[in-house]
Amino acid sequence: MSKFLKVIGIIAVLLVIIGAAAYWFILKKFTPEAETPAMYNQERIVKTIEDQLKETDVQKARTKAPLIIEKNITELQQAIANGTLTYEELTAFYLDRILQFDQIDNGMNSISEINPQAIKEAKAFDQQASQTPKKPLYGIPVTLKENINTTNMISSAGAYALRTFKPKEDAEVVKKLTEAQALILGKVNLSELANYMSMKAPSGYSSKHGQTLNPYGPLKITPSGSSSGSGASVTMNIGAFSLGTETMGSIVSPASHQSVVGFKPTHSSVSGEGVLPLAPSLDTVGPIARSVVDAAQGYNAFKKDTVPSIDSTKFTKNNLQGQRIGLLEMPSAEEEFTAAKKALQKAGAEVIPVTPDMEGIDGGKVISNEFKFALEEFVKRYDLPFKTLEELIAYNQQDKKVRAKYGQDLLEADVKKKQPDKEIIQTTIKKAQQTFDALLKKQQLDGYAFIDSEGTGLSAVAGYPELTVPLAKNSEGQPYGLTFTQTANKEQTLFEQAYSFEQSTKGRIVLSDNELLANSKKINRDEQ
Repeated sequence: MSKFLKVIGIIAVLLVIIGAAAYWFILKKFTPEAETPAMYNQERIVKTIEDQLKETDVQKARTKAPLIIEKNITELQQAIANGTLTYEELTAFYLDRILQFDQIDNGMNSISEINPQAIKEAKAFDQQASQTPKKPLYGIPVTLKENINTTNMISSAGAYALRTFKPKEDAEVVKKLTEAQALILGKVNLSELANYMSMKAPSGYSSKHGQTLNPYGPLKITPSGSSSGSGASVTMNIGAFSLGTETMGSIVSPASHQSVVGFKPTHSSVSGEGVLPLAPSLDTVGPIARSVVDAAQGYNAFKKDTVPSIDSTKFTKNNLQGQRIGLLEMPSAEEEFTAAKKALQKAGAEVIPVTPDMEGIDGGKVISNEFKFALEEFVKRYDLPFKTLEELIAYNQQDKKVRAKYGQDLLEADVKKKQPDKEIIQTTIKKAQQTFDALLKKQQLDGYAFIDSEGTGLSAVAGYPELTVPLAKNSEGQPYGLTFTQTANKEQTLFEQAYSFEQSTKGRIVLSDNELLANSKKINRDEQ
């Protein structure tokens, strides 16, 4: 008997060892590697900016900081209207700020392309201001995630193979911004191919541009992704807002992690034409801004014409008063959950803790069934330098250290697919919509909210709108936000609730210039 027990004991120990080894292997395989400083385009970007700043008075632009830093679009336009600021000074200020904080050695590396005519265009806005009917975004500098096509700047989606690619046509949302009289200042870095290169790649890394860092804790706090550069640049007061894209969390997550507002509209309300795809059934363009009001103004400029505009005159501090808000339970983040609950109650809401049933809802299956086929269709339409996913993988394989530093396992997993399973795509999205709708109906909720991007596996897969608002920093110093969601096309309600929360909490954490520089200097010490 004792011999039998000894054998059983040995087997048990072996099983524990095997289990631990398997767990370690899985953890290592699916855990992103630590961020390391990497800036691949600094010299080119700096030169493009310096060439333009020679044509303007940079010192004078710097004196306008009190009129620009943390000011919303309406306030910027008012300063210009009363003659204390010009569009040229505003544009020069942002360009100069890139040199000071983003493209310095060990800078945050969020800006990946610069409009070479930015100052020239700003001067034209000044000259024509009195002769042209002005729209709300007239002359306002904004940035774009680099998976959004523009004819005058590289549109790489972060891929090394596309590092010189300039499409022949602007994306539809860029055309809309141009019609709205906005000034496209430049482009921002992203997690390569919208975070679909490798499970090992840290958020904010691309083979074309390097690693974007989170200004609140470079190398310590993830910038999150895939709209990493949008979040980092906006929180540093570079541009009025930035267009990001989301498939499942890629707007609201980087916005939350960098203490800014992020809005993912209803999937059908914005055009995706000219945006390099991940999963067209889910991909949605949306603004990252410093305030709810600016996010609304940005959205109004590039939404489809058939979609109603957001009416900001209906925003009040009391919009949440008496509202029943479902709050996603998070046992693993009790600190953040408790803070969100108290903040909602302070704003006048009744909080109902909820846990949706996620059975049958896997957004990853939608992505894996669409990516290859959507990419190859995009490649043909816009004449990219590779023709198939297989060609891209082979190209990267020729110099993996440069072209696929963290691997390309996600691409390799999809390359053998022969056709998409449309039934899985449709049933997954429909199930998400039914689950979301049933949650609100059963609990008689006026809205559903969650910390950061924790609930996007439901709302984003359903194609429903999300709007994240800064809330606080946690005990580890990481900013986080509360994301509000609604059913399809309920953007107005969503914005009213988010504005009320924003005004009640005032949760945005603004980094001073000295703090930005100090955080940048820490990178050197941390790496030595």
